[in-house]
Amino acid sequence: MTGWHRFGILVVTCAVVVGCGRSKDAREMCPVTGSVTLDGQPLREGEIYFKTTAMGEIDVLPIENGQFQGDVGAGTRRVEIYAYHEKEVIPMPGEPAEKTRENYIPARYNVQSTLTAKIASGSSTPLEFEVTSR
Repeated sequence: MTGWHRFGILVVTCAVVVGCGRSKDAREMCPVTGSVTLDGQPLREGEIYFKTTAMGEIDVLPIENGQFQGDVGAGTRRVEIYAYHEKEVIPMPGEPAEKTRENYIPARYNVQSTLTAKIASGSSTPLEFEVTSR
């Protein structure tokens, strides 16, 4: 077998192996709806993350007037909730003032979250998350 034949076989083999991997588009997506309250009131606006730590998949849905809806990958997902307000950063003398976003939801509901949700096709029960600022 010549070098070109071996090279051709190698290229075809690589294409088949790479092409057979699981693509993000192949995962099952399920519609979800739900609500988020902060201290008993609907969270005005924010984001809710549905994460799988094993696969590294993150689905983010916007929260508006305490409600969210959209498609999320099936399975047990870690849930993180974020909401931001603008905060002015104290500038260096002679520099213009800058603004930054600051998350005001406690870490126990996002970076340290133990919240989970089981997402399954055909599930129509709205998800509810009650967050407290204390």
